[in-house]
Amino acid sequence: MKDKISIGKQLKQYRSKKGFTLKKLSELTDLATSTISKIENGRSSITLSNVRIITEALEVPIAAVLGPENPPQFSARRGITRKGHGAFVVTDENNFEMLCDEIMDKRNMFWRVEVKARSLEDYKTFSTHPGEEFIYVISGTVEIHTQSYKSTILNQGDSIFFDSQMEHAYVAISKENPILLMTNTLRHDLSDF
Repeated sequence: MKDKISIGKQLKQYRSKKGFTLKKLSELTDLATSTISKIENGRSSITLSNVRIITEALEVPIAAVLGPENPPQFSARRGITRKGHGAFVVTDENNFEMLCDEIMDKRNMFWRVEVKARSLEDYKTFSTHPGEEFIYVISGTVEIHTQSYKSTILNQGDSIFFDSQMEHAYVAISKENPILLMTNTLRHDLSDF
């Protein structure tokens, strides 16, 4: 993760490329010109919200500003998993099919998950692991339980993203076992924000 000086410097470069003055960017973002100037010069703490507002006004992807200083070179990697041919991990509560697992050195893990648990009592322990988790409900209805929030029900087409260090568990609500697409991502250090 870049530090605030690097982020500010990049924002200033993108602003210059667009031909925007500080005043013009201030008008587009509703941020004070002094605030933008301090951000650009690394003299002010910077919030993720302000970075998003500025990058949207500059029409620059936020990842271009927040991404690593030296992004990995183009590697032409790809992974394919044919239907039903992923590596399976079966637990009492869920069936996990690992997708695109032939690439070992990657930042994300992808799973097709069939939720079998019908109550929290079906779990010996809740799941917890470093990183972040994203779930998209392909079919059925699932109740998501997390340590810091009230449970929530997700239906087909719904999704959720959360810090997977929180204890979490999934319970099938629909008659048929819900099918989820899950991604586990390693946590990036956002301590500067």
